Amino acid sequence: MELSLSKPGGRVSVAIPGPRLGAAEVTGFKRALVEVLDTTSEDVIIDLKSVEFVDSSGLGAIVGCLRHIKHPRRLALANLSPPVARVFKLTRMDRVFQIEEES
Repeated sequence: MELSLSKPGGRVSVAIPGPRLGAAEVTGFKRALVEVLDTTSEDVIIDLKSVEFVDSSGLGAIVGCLRHIKHPRRLALANLSPPVARVFKLTRMDRVFQIEEES
């Protein structure tokens, strides 16, 4: 999966191309994001503005990346569409992740 990177305000913003983050996309997503996490020392924001659907495997991949990032760095989420925000709220992952409106 090709992720778009930018560095606003001393953080790395990783834009997911979308529109789905499901079982078919998870392997490429996780491999690409872990590479970013391993090669940067800044906090990382996953920008989900292009993603309209996340299933349990996509959610699991994002949680796995949260476990991969080393303290004191942080992993945040930004620009969740209403359907994606609903998944995070229903699973209570909105309490685990820092969620921002815009990255």
